Amino acid sequence: TGECKVSPIQNTAYTLKAFGKGEPVEKTFEIKVEPSIPNIMLDVSIEGQQGPIHSGDSAILSWNVSCADSIQITQEISKEVIAEMTKAGVTSLAEEQAVYSGAELQGTHQIFPMTPLAFVVKAYYDGGQKSATQKKEVNVLPSIVQFKADRTNINNGEKVTLSWETAGTSSISISVIPEGGTVYDVKVNPFSVGYLKASSLEVRPEGKTKYVLKAYNLNGKNVVEKEQAIEVNPYPRIDSFTASRLFVLAHEKTVLKWKTSGTANKVKIEGNNQGVLVDSTSVSGEKEVSIANTEEFTLTAYDDKHSVSEKVKVTVLKTVVIESFTADPEVISSGGSSTLSWKVKE
Repeated sequence: TGECKVSPIQNTAYTLKAFGKGEPVEKTFEIKVEPSIPNIMLDVSIEGQQGPIHSGDSAILSWNVSCADSIQITQEISKEVIAEMTKAGVTSLAEEQAVYSGAELQGTHQIFPMTPLAFVVKAYYDGGQKSATQKKEVNVLPSIVQFKADRTNINNGEKVTLSWETAGTSSISISVIPEGGTVYDVKVNPFSVGYLKASSLEVRPEGKTKYVLKAYNLNGKNVVEKEQAIEVNPYPRIDSFTASRLFVLAHEKTVLKWKTSGTANKVKIEGNNQGVLVDSTSVSGEKEVSIANTEEFTLTAYDDKHSVSEKVKVTVLKTVVIESFTADPEVISSGGSSTLSWKVKE
């Protein structure tokens, strides 16, 4: 009696022969070796960095497969993501796309993912008769490439242009957070989303204000945000300065209306022909004036240290008189002609 351990790597027949006084006897037994199931290691990472992957990042897809004859790697994007990005104007996405196919069981591949996606490795073994599969989901966050203001320090009443560039977004929003005020959202062009889109928005902050841009994908499950703060200097501000009639006849009237805010505590209205018409501490009001000639009116709002001005022009239309309009002769025969004459003066 006895035993020994064997480790065949393929189907192997073992024969036992026994010798005694007579003829030797033997018996054969075959051990069948099932092929090993491939071991698949798959990873996606940002080169030299830790942390999440954002749309447009340069990332490395790496794989290490053992016990396989060949592999096939494909990229998959879910129908949910494709439908979402199609609404955002991106129509070039495919549900499945080949990445690699061959016998290289270890390798890397540079990728630039723009949306959430997955990579699938299919490893073939046993002479290609069998296969094993592994799937790696990759969550790709939207990217805010930039979010900035053309000016970050302004005087009260001035406007600022916010500009931004995003990638891999299906929607964006901008929240306005005034210091000590109520938070609200501003409307954003719905077509300023997609793969790599830039847009801008003109705003006029009332005081120190923070703007927060949020970019979304995966139906709002993924969100990233970036802030831009604006400092507003306390200056007087002219909200409006209008004339009820911008075109009048000589000696007709128009009504000048004004509204100021901020630190304004005094206003003055002057006409280039009529001089000072209003000199008041009323920060809003109206004044009816008679116009003889075309005139430009200037509203100036003051505080204790500063002033701002705005102009409005009222044009006087010239009147004309038709002194004569005649025909000579006044009566003609069929086929004849007559001369029309006229005289007009202002």
